[in-house]
Parts: sequence; C-alpha cells; structure tokens
Amino acid sequence: MVKEVYKNIYTFQVVLPKSPLKATNIYIIKDRDKNLVLDTGYHTQETLDSMLAGLADLGLEMSDTDLFISHMHADHSGLASNFKSAGCKVYASVADGKIINDAANGSYWQLLYKLLDYFNVTGGETMAHVFHMVKRGQVHMDEREGVLYFTKLDDKYDPSWLKSV
Repeated sequence: MVKEVYKNIYTFQVVLPKSPLKATNIYIIKDRDKNLVLDTGYHTQETLDSMLAGLADLGLEMSDTDLFISHMHADHSGLASNFKSAGCKVYASVADGKIINDAANGSYWQLLYKLLDYFNVTGGETMAHVFHMVKRGQVHMDEREGVLYFTKLDDKYDPSWLKSV
C-alpha cells in the first residue's frame, strides 16, 4: 500500500523473504521530469515483484526513476542491478559505489576468496569467521592509504598478497 508522507514523497514496503524483518520501506520522490527511489530491498523475485507493484501504484515503471542507495546492506541495495539494467542512474556514496562496482566486475569476490584462503577458512565457515578472529585478537585490521588490510598477528606486515587483486 502506497502512502504519501509529504508532498511528492511516497513510501511503500517491499517484501524481504526469509528475513526476520519481513519487509523494508521504500521511498519515492516524484517529479515531473525524473523520480528517485531510495533503497531497494533484497535481490529476489519476490522483492522485485513488490517493488514493481509499488511503482505501478504510483503510475511509474522502473525506467522512470533513478536510484539512491543509502548504504550497502543487501536489504537496501539488492535490486541495484535491476535499476541499472532498466537504464536508471544509480547513486551511492564513494565507498559503497566502489563495493558495488567491484562486486559487479568480480574483484570484490576475488578479494573475498583470497581473504578466506589466507585465513584458512573452509567448508561451512564464512567471512564472519574472519571477523570473529579479529574480535578474539587472532588477526589485526589496519587501514593504510584507505585500504583495509588483514594480517595474522604472527605475520610481519606484508599485504603483498592483497595488492595483486
């Protein structure tokens, strides 16, 4: 159900399947020349269907809008590629934009797999395991020149393995 929250600003919910959140709020700023969608929900068919239905209730199609991603969580950015494919401009912070572009061109995933390999994370373990290692003091995070490096505490600082990505 679409609700006008202020003149030319609307909100509706898109479903978040298999999430305890159940749904997230989407905001639309309507203008006669272009419209702006704030956030998207997950990258699932159910979320896409509810996004398209909400836009249709406003007399819009995805291609009638641009997209602003508030931050890089899956429940806020999941449908970004759908908007891009529809010819929309996608706006995000510089940091989030880099993550989005790196995920799209594969370098993010290459880095992730290098991190998993570097920390011997296998099987059912995930990046969460690496962050638990950080929390327990088994690894050190160091931000130099705007890049976040992970080093094992028993290693000398040598992020050369990371530079090849």
